[in-house]
Amino acid sequence: MIVAEAAKLDSDIHLVIGGFHYVDADDAAIAGVVDALEPYAIDFIAPGHCTGEATFAALQRAYGDL
Repeated sequence: MIVAEAAKLDSDIHLVIGGFHYVDADDAAIAGVVDALEPYAIDFIAPGHCTGEATFAALQRAYGDL
């Protein structure tokens, strides 16, 4: 995961931006991506259109207003 590699350089991740490509993901996959991001100090997440509405909603629940 790119976030894990970036955290090796600086543990404070200011922004994760882009598409997550989870449009057709099931609930388990969506929970997995949210859980995978949880350990990192991410200030903001800006998902693109290909993230999918369900994943966008899960990220919004986890991180507040995106």
